[in-house]
Amino acid sequence: MNIYIVRHTIAASAGNEYESAITEEGKKIFNFNLKCWSAVSPHLDMVVSSPVPRAFQTAKMIHEHFDTPYDVIVESGLAPGADSELIAALANSLDKRDIAFVGHLPDVAYHVSNFISMSGANAVFLPGNIAKISFEGEVRLRTGFLEFLIGSKK
Repeated sequence: MNIYIVRHTIAASAGNEYESAITEEGKKIFNFNLKCWSAVSPHLDMVVSSPVPRAFQTAKMIHEHFDTPYDVIVESGLAPGADSELIAALANSLDKRDIAFVGHLPDVAYHVSNFISMSGANAVFLPGNIAKISFEGEVRLRTGFLEFLIGSKK
């Protein structure tokens, strides 16, 4: 099974994080990252998103780019403060081969570290970055292999 950990792309600053939308610059950067992603990993079954608008908008871009067969799933557990074990349980319950999870910093960096390392890895995640982690069988903490991390400095 493969999971993709995605940080939402650049969003406008807003007083309330539940109101911030992704920017045109964020869309441009993320469209480039999507092209890179699909060039090395062209299949995606499903997208699961935080309920925060900037994450959901990023998830919709993924859904449209890959033309996934299922609508984006909104999971309240992916809001800021998400738990890696929730992602593992959700991925295993969905029983799909390739699933993207769209969330927030610092959570996404913790997720990558929790899935690939026994002692902690330092993962820098900029807006719109994408990590592919593969597993032999079920998704479990500390058993994944980081296949790629796609992103840009802006």
